[in-house]
Amino acid sequence: MPLRFAPLRLVLMLAACVGCPAIARAADDVAQVRRATAYLDARQDAWAKFPHAQHGQGPDRTSCVSCHTAMPYACARAALGRFTGEAYPSPQSKRMVDQVRLRVAHWDELDSPRFRLLSDSDARKKVESRGTEAVLNTLILALDDAARGRKAPGESTRAALRHLWATQTAAGDDAGSWEWFNFGEEPWEADDSRAFGAALAAIAIGSSPGYRTGALSDAEARGVERLRSYLRRRLPVETLYNRVWILFASTVWDGLLTPDEQRAVVAPMLAKQRADGGWALATLGPYERIDGSALPRDSDAYATGLVLHVLWRSQSGGVQPAFAKGRAWLLTHQRDDGSWPASSMNKRHDPSSMVGKFMSDAGTAFAALVIAETTPP
Repeated sequence: MPLRFAPLRLVLMLAACVGCPAIARAADDVAQVRRATAYLDARQDAWAKFPHAQHGQGPDRTSCVSCHTAMPYACARAALGRFTGEAYPSPQSKRMVDQVRLRVAHWDELDSPRFRLLSDSDARKKVESRGTEAVLNTLILALDDAARGRKAPGESTRAALRHLWATQTAAGDDAGSWEWFNFGEEPWEADDSRAFGAALAAIAIGSSPGYRTGALSDAEARGVERLRSYLRRRLPVETLYNRVWILFASTVWDGLLTPDEQRAVVAPMLAKQRADGGWALATLGPYERIDGSALPRDSDAYATGLVLHVLWRSQSGGVQPAFAKGRAWLLTHQRDDGSWPASSMNKRHDPSSMVGKFMSDAGTAFAALVIAETTPP
């Protein structure tokens, strides 16, 4: 079972923390989340028009579910809307889900000009594309089912789940995981990203209403157990970044990790907190920029938002001062356009460019999510 710490008690302790008066200013928090939501919606619209994100032709043309802009948006958008009183789905969320459903329905035709795989430059990338998309499709549809209050997976989600198990690696050292994109791009598509992809699959399984606790076929049950075994086997040797995501998965999948395994991730997470209250992504993995430029080691919104979100979901006792300090960092670092700052681990980018905003997209989604989920009613 996940570590448990009564949410109301945690809220009260956070509110009492020195230097955290902003937690009681709900109106200010709502304003920040609204600005962030407007930024994220606009970025989804920009991503939908970005040429490099496009796949397929005519009415079957879709935008890929990117790990930097689309996936964090899907993780956060429903909660942001609930916090600000918006109905679900937003037009951007609906477009994303509709496109995923289209690709799930035409799974066997994706390797064609009509649809196109996410990457088809060679045979290896086609295999990676299948595994990566199987995970992301299932995640998006499971989150949509949950946001709509469904009690069981929808028809498209069921189809995505079939694709998920069909593409899972069944034997060898990587049994239980999926072939995952490796473009040498940290932290999502690099040599060490396979466990990150498996963690996303576990979040999908844990988030899908009624799925894991329902009547699974023998093949599904074997797939679930392979995934759990893989993540527990990899936990001690993965980067801290990947371990944070595995801990995230354990907060929606009861029993994925033991309490001791959860605590073994929380401790190094807390040890990486910087003096200003934030976290720096550069300290969560062995990153090195390919252009030779210095890695940014200031606190950033992606690392800070992700760590705080996972700490909150895990309801870990004993972290209240650290959590309050991190949340205060978020409250004071939102930019005028509604975003929060974050930088690439791979190379220096113009922060005003499309690519230069990718890390801020992910950081803004998780930063706003933390504010939304931790502001008392």
